[in-house]
Amino acid sequence: MSETMGQIIRRLRKERNLTQEELAEQLNITYQAVSRWENGTGMPDISQIVPLSNLFGVTTDVLFGIHDTDPVVDKEKIMDEYDQIDNPTESYEFIMKVLKQYPGHTDFLRCALSDGTQIVVRKLTDNIQKITTECERIARILINCSDNADSVADAHKCMATIYSSRKQYDLAKEHTDTLPDSIMLRSKETREYYFMTENYKETILWDSSMFFRMSREFIQVITELGKDYYREKQYMNASVCFNALLDMIRGLFGNLPSFLALEDPIIWLVRTYLKLNQYEKALDTLEILTMFSEQQKKIVTGNEISDNPLLKPAKYKYTDGYDTDAVRNECMDFIKQEIFDPVRKNTRFIKILQKMEK
Repeated sequence: MSETMGQIIRRLRKERNLTQEELAEQLNITYQAVSRWENGTGMPDISQIVPLSNLFGVTTDVLFGIHDTDPVVDKEKIMDEYDQIDNPTESYEFIMKVLKQYPGHTDFLRCALSDGTQIVVRKLTDNIQKITTECERIARILINCSDNADSVADAHKCMATIYSSRKQYDLAKEHTDTLPDSIMLRSKETREYYFMTENYKETILWDSSMFFRMSREFIQVITELGKDYYREKQYMNASVCFNALLDMIRGLFGNLPSFLALEDPIIWLVRTYLKLNQYEKALDTLEILTMFSEQQKKIVTGNEISDNPLLKPAKYKYTDGYDTDAVRNECMDFIKQEIFDPVRKNTRFIKILQKMEK
């Protein structure tokens, strides 16, 4: 006996692990309507056939019980057209029309939520509440139905942004609290919630943690700039970059803390001085590397905590991904390179080498 359309809809829904409520939300209808379809007491409106087939990933023929073939979604063509639209309000309207045909398509849902968030935050329409409600619906679909972690995280971040812009900080925090720590730290909505609720202990921790992360990114950018000058044989410019970086770090922290992973710029500064035949400066800088091994041991064992108020609150972040053995091996491999031949017999160099080998 052939299946009725209601039975086909029920089978396809269950195969995709959707509840009647979840299916209804993706189609923007009531779950009672879905229930009537499946019970045979009602039929989908003709306008719902294409969205249903696209949501299930089948052709309309399948819904009518004719044969089972997959529809072709010309995603690339749709996204090309979408990318040509600069105005978020217009791109939102475009992608919402697309979603009427492809209601469960994750990429289209993410685009709609992103555009909707911009519209609400920037107040680009008089229908803020309507857009907010639609964004809430789309976010629920992504959070409850998507198996893509990035899609779920983006949905939470968008809703946190929307609620914060509307000063609904408790609702915003419900979303930021679900994010992984690395994402939450990048979410200004988290800090705004703590600030508005006068939880300054948490804002200090957030600011300190953010400063720590941005410091590492800043170090990486300046280091790469110095390396580029070095590769172009502009050794004086490379020296300026590396020294400026280390001077700024000293100015902020009073020393060169090893938890900021400064081995790379220091090694390249040594290399630069050697190219400039400034051997004493090269050895002065090389001696700095000898301090790192002991400092790293203190960090890993929890014995070194910065007293600097810029970083002290974020002390739990210091050892993230830090491999002391790898750093030591990198330094040892470095000083064995031919570039050190001009100073290899130098008494200072020999003492530095002996200290690093201990």
